[in-house]
Amino acid sequence: MTASESPLREEGISLTVEFLLDQRLDRFIETASLSESLAKLLTEENTARFLDRHVRPAWRRFLDRARKRKTTIGAYISQSKREEVLRFASESGLPHATWAKGAIDADLIRQLLAPLLQDVLLKFAQRIPGSGKGFSVPDGFLGSVAQRFKPMVEKSTERIVDAGKTVFSNLGLDIEQQLQNLARDFSVSAMADIRESFDVRIKSPEGRQIIARMQRELAERLLKTPLSDLIDQTVAEPAAGFFQLLPALIENCQHHKEIKKAIAEDIEAVARVEAGRTLRELLAEAGLFKDVKSALFRHTDSLAQDFFRSEPFEAWLKKVLDS
Repeated sequence: MTASESPLREEGISLTVEFLLDQRLDRFIETASLSESLAKLLTEENTARFLDRHVRPAWRRFLDRARKRKTTIGAYISQSKREEVLRFASESGLPHATWAKGAIDADLIRQLLAPLLQDVLLKFAQRIPGSGKGFSVPDGFLGSVAQRFKPMVEKSTERIVDAGKTVFSNLGLDIEQQLQNLARDFSVSAMADIRESFDVRIKSPEGRQIIARMQRELAERLLKTPLSDLIDQTVAEPAAGFFQLLPALIENCQHHKEIKKAIAEDIEAVARVEAGRTLRELLAEAGLFKDVKSALFRHTDSLAQDFFRSEPFEAWLKKVLDS
């Protein structure tokens, strides 16, 4: 039985393995004790240790590979499945997210965007002929312009002209043609002005403070939202279609050379951290050693009784005793 090659020993191991494989899972798992063990396992300390040892390093490896290889997402999807992915994306639609309605105070939005609008309108006003050479802007004039020109942001270039004509007619300036040309040119460059003004606004101390308040309000609403509403309005419908695609996508990925290499690297990385430790050490560190040992004894004792009573074992034992 202790020789380097022992058919009798191999037969005994085979009997044991086959016996265990034929057992129902409920002979190994106790639902009540398993839930208690999971509760002990999922502590802040255990979770933090698992994140530090495995999740964060795995995420860094993933980012390093992605940045180095520059592989597109489409490269991981077979040509035969691309059309299904595109159809799923086009038919899924945007999430309703009605749970977020009114989550952010409208006044905060006005505080964030009002200076942006004023800045854009000021840039427009500065392009008006004469504004740079002795053109006097009366007190409160820009505020009036902002109020009158607000529809131009929301509607069309023609409204810019109409609003401009109304404002400047009060000043006795005949600039209809100039405004038409100006509005046409401004409509082309307005988006760049808006992007520039928006970037400046959100990076300003006041802008960052307002955005932080908006994010907090949204987070507070999220915490008060029933989980069922969040799921139904964001992921429930798309998930159904995604799960239909998932098997084929996974099969395609596992044949991809880069993914196979990444999996092997991650397995090796985990092994370098944990392979030299015993199961006793791992269980003790997680606070589960006593529970698992007790459960193993209970299940092993019951299984051993049935195994030792089985006819294949009796026949094998007879061979051992006769050898």
